[in-house]
Amino acid sequence: MKKFKPILLVMIAAFLMFTSSAFASTRYVDITKHENENHVQSEKLYTEGEQVSFDPYMMAAGNANVYVLFEDAKTEDTILMSQLVFRPEMKGLNLLTYHRNPNPGYYYVEINGDYNAFITARLKKVK
Repeated sequence: MKKFKPILLVMIAAFLMFTSSAFASTRYVDITKHENENHVQSEKLYTEGEQVSFDPYMMAAGNANVYVLFEDAKTEDTILMSQLVFRPEMKGLNLLTYHRNPNPGYYYVEINGDYNAFITARLKKVK
């Protein structure tokens, strides 16, 4: 029995690490458009009518369009929730927007821009 105790403890610790990181990833999604990239798309964040916040930040000057999209789980229609247009003069500008759709579905973010723009953003459920 003494041989199995350390292995059992390691297995329990690994399980707890996996479940806590899996839970955290269901509350928010991060996305980054690096320089030398044209287009990036985030993972999808499932909601059942909860409000989400979107927090983009442009770190390097460039032209970029940032789209917050919602895919309805019932009809599979994609809805544009917001569009932000970043210009080189807006470097360092930090915004925070809120969105809510009463239907269950998936939020995700798409960023299109020139090769100079470096943008990072977080889409997360609001408590």
